[in-house]
Amino acid sequence: DQLDPREREFLVKLAKAWRVPPTTLETLLEHLDHGKPLPQPNLVWLRDKPDKVLRAAEALVAADGVIEDAEREMLGELRTILGVASPD
Repeated sequence: DQLDPREREFLVKLAKAWRVPPTTLETLLEHLDHGKPLPQPNLVWLRDKPDKVLRAAEALVAADGVIEDAEREMLGELRTILGVASPD
């Protein structure tokens, strides 16, 4: 429920590297900064690049040096959505 400044910084850098449109990034940051629910992701796009998306999500949750239980759970849900096997 909280976005560490290091996670936010990582997210901004990743969005720029992936050429996320500025308005999309602004909307995402607005939601994160104010604790609003996130907009629905583009599942077609995500499923087209599952390994890349999962690596980015893992790096994001690790950006602050702590992986919370809720973050682990979210990664598990993301693996399910993307159809990627768990590393266990």
